[in-house]
Order: sequence, then structure tokens, then C-alpha cells
Amino acid sequence: MTRTIPHSLAPVLEQLELYQADLVTTARLEELVRAAGIRTATRTVATRLRERGWLLATGQRGVWEFVPAAVAGAYSRGGHTRLLRSILVHSDIACGLTFQAAA
Repeated sequence: MTRTIPHSLAPVLEQLELYQADLVTTARLEELVRAAGIRTATRTVATRLRERGWLLATGQRGVWEFVPAAVAGAYSRGGHTRLLRSILVHSDIACGLTFQAAA
């Protein structure tokens, strides 16, 4: 899958790549958009990045999984804990993850 990089959004993608972002919140995306001098609404930027395969839904509103160029397509790296991690990054909820194994 070929993913395009619009000239106007390149500075945002550059920062996400540079800092090896995993999960991106609306607040973090807002910081990057403003730092790049982009006047487009953050919600619109998020939509454009999702449409092009750079951000994937996590199941948590306002949190996306960033898919770096090295992945070579819109493929999740999140595994089974992506939803839990997206909730933890977006709120102050205290929770844990347990595993069970048959002996």
C-alpha cells in the first residue's frame, strides 16, 4: 500500500517519525500542528492522516496508533494490548492486565 505525504502535513509526520510515536492523542497532535504553523483544525489533520493510513483507530476516542514509514503500509503494530494502552494514554484510569495459563 502506498501512503501519500501531503506537503502541508509533512512537518507533522516528520515529528511523529523523529520521536518514534506509538500512540498519538488529540492533545499531542494539536501541539505538533501548531508547532508546524498549520492553521487547519487538528480534527481535520487527524482525518487526513487517517485517510492516508498514517493513523489507525484504537477503539478509544481521541487516540490513534501512528504507523511509521518503516512499516510500509497501514498495518497495526499494537497487538492485543493496543486498546488498553490507548485508554491508559488518554485518561487517569488505573487498571492492569493479567494473564492466565493452564497448568
